[in-house]
Amino acid sequence: ALARRLLHDPAIDTADRAAGLLVLLYAQPLTRICQLTTGHVLSSQDGGVQLILGPKPLDLPPPLGGIVLDLAGNRRGHAVIGHTDDHPWLFPGGFPGHSLQPGRLAQRLKRLQIPPRASRNTALMELAADMPAKVLSDLLGISISSAVDWARQAGNTRPGYAAEIARRHR
Repeated sequence: ALARRLLHDPAIDTADRAAGLLVLLYAQPLTRICQLTTGHVLSSQDGGVQLILGPKPLDLPPPLGGIVLDLAGNRRGHAVIGHTDDHPWLFPGGFPGHSLQPGRLAQRLKRLQIPPRASRNTALMELAADMPAKVLSDLLGISISSAVDWARQAGNTRPGYAAEIARRHR
């Protein structure tokens, strides 16, 4: 319900929508979200949008891709003195040339009833249950050992299944 609201409610600030969706759908920590730059956003001729979170770009679905492209094209810093829009940050902060601080982003998300840590853990658990640890690591930019731990906690038996099949064929 939270993700649906962020995807479809234009009354919510675009930066908050994008950040909230990155937490809810892709389990991104606030520190990583705050460090994203426009260079992490890739758009293709066919209208597709990719976001680089790990070694391999992640294809964003059309509603989220549009939100991220809108954010990349219309981002504004919040500095009152020394205001500049000449910066690389996807989420600019209150000091000219600096990114948004994770603590400030956490406050903004909490106002939307999105608890960052719990939401990230829930998303990681869901993703780890549905995909192999290597894919999780490559797409989300988490270490392979962390991805394996999350997969194990989520009950993802793919690694054990592959090992069992290999033993049967010997």
